Amino acid sequence: MKILLAAIMLSLAVRPPPPAAPAIRAETASLFTSLAGNWSCSGSFANGHRIESTLRFTRRADGAGLSLVHVDRPPNKYRSEEVWAVDKQSGELLSLAWVGLQGSTDWSASLFASDRWSASEITLVQQSMLRPPWTPNRFRYVLLGNFLHVSWERQQDNQWVLGDSLECRRTGGRRREASP
Repeated sequence: MKILLAAIMLSLAVRPPPPAAPAIRAETASLFTSLAGNWSCSGSFANGHRIESTLRFTRRADGAGLSLVHVDRPPNKYRSEEVWAVDKQSGELLSLAWVGLQGSTDWSASLFASDRWSASEITLVQQSMLRPPWTPNRFRYVLLGNFLHVSWERQQDNQWVLGDSLECRRTGGRRREASP
């Protein structure tokens, strides 16, 4: 018994340390840094009705994550609160979004994922609302300096159809890193 216990202790002592968590990809860090801050947006729904929104991106977890608060201005009431981070297992960038209407207690959670992104562009495809009455949908963010284009699309007849789009301008500079 003592020999077995000694062998187990020795095997634990010589076991290599677990690998360090992979560093955040350079393009992810750059994307998060570039998005960080406040954005004032205007655009339209596919039917031509105007929409205005405010977006606030805040870097989290020493730059490894990002939070987003998206609020439509009246008369629209859409609001989402999201957390973005890379899943170590799949390598996908995930967004957990809580979506609802301002002033409502009827919020729902949705998961969006992207397996490809760059320092200036990402498309997040919705993963959980795949049954009626919902159809697959996605958000696309494209950075061009201090401008951000955001589009929301839904799938119809196996094609992506525009739901709304926003043109955003940075306001008030970049936000500082959030404290832990």
